[in-house]
Amino acid sequence: MLEQQHSNLCKDFDLPKHSRAQIAQDAAKAAGRFMMVLPGTALRYFSRDEVLLQDHVWQDNVEIRLGCGLARRLHEGTTCGCGMSPDQCGNSQQFFDHILGCASGTNGAVYDRHQLLQPVFKPFFEKLGYKWDVADSSLQFSVALHSVAMAHVEGGEPQDPGKKKLDAVAHCREDSRKTLDIDFSCVHAASKSYCVTEKACSVADSPTFATRQAEEGKLKKYVHLCAIRGHILLPIVLNTYGGFGDEIVKIVNKHFDAKRAEEKATTGQEWVALAERELLFQRAGVAVARGNSAILDTLRHTWSKGGTNRRQAKDPNKLAADDFLAGLDLFSAADVAQVVRSKGF
Repeated sequence: MLEQQHSNLCKDFDLPKHSRAQIAQDAAKAAGRFMMVLPGTALRYFSRDEVLLQDHVWQDNVEIRLGCGLARRLHEGTTCGCGMSPDQCGNSQQFFDHILGCASGTNGAVYDRHQLLQPVFKPFFEKLGYKWDVADSSLQFSVALHSVAMAHVEGGEPQDPGKKKLDAVAHCREDSRKTLDIDFSCVHAASKSYCVTEKACSVADSPTFATRQAEEGKLKKYVHLCAIRGHILLPIVLNTYGGFGDEIVKIVNKHFDAKRAEEKATTGQEWVALAERELLFQRAGVAVARGNSAILDTLRHTWSKGGTNRRQAKDPNKLAADDFLAGLDLFSAADVAQVVRSKGF
């Protein structure tokens, strides 16, 4: 019944396209798992900082996932760092859909968001037997390598690789040809760039539509360079609801399907393997959720004197002060004076 309701909502053309895209892509594998973290279970394996969200971060991301508009984040003169305002977007939800995908106006917080996935996937690949490598010398492409790769592309001409750089390399100890060149990305499925087609909202295409677009972009950017190195490119793409893209899902499913079969054969159950998979989904969802809130912390307001620096989002004292100021901003001077008089101050 729920699946039918989900399908009906995606086909409801009275809803704007960005809303239907958000509803549709909420169904991606592992989406929303940050809402299901059980402290009693998770804290047996990880520290509190790794699996639990601050209250305001949890609230931000519940509203993002449900498309609630994040009205509490709007204050006098609120704009994106690129200058976009809620009025220019039509409504508050479309404004926040813009913010969550805006690389130019968020002080680099969009890049920081997908870097938060590093500590989540490192132990996963190490358990698979890979050696995790984030040394610059491994992540950067040389001009010579780039020229060789371009020569293999029809009509390609040698050129400087510029800022092209991987996020990690997972070295296969047994066979270097199975080494994975990893590039992380986190995409906002309801942003304007992904909602240009009805495929973003259709039941058949939608759950991984945005992540597939990002994976294809990564392949176009890096696949020849990685092939010349003798490595396999693995784009690890998640959406802002915590949903996994197809490429990483294939690896996760292969590993945990084998683990479940082994556990079933030896103990007659699958609970340990299922719990480990769920913790991976939850940790990834928590990392993305933190990144989403850090992006929202870069919003500019009349009282914020040019916007919040992305690094300040990690300081709980600064966050508390910002929330206090935001609360004050909701009241006029007359309101405050009236309360003071009524209390006899």
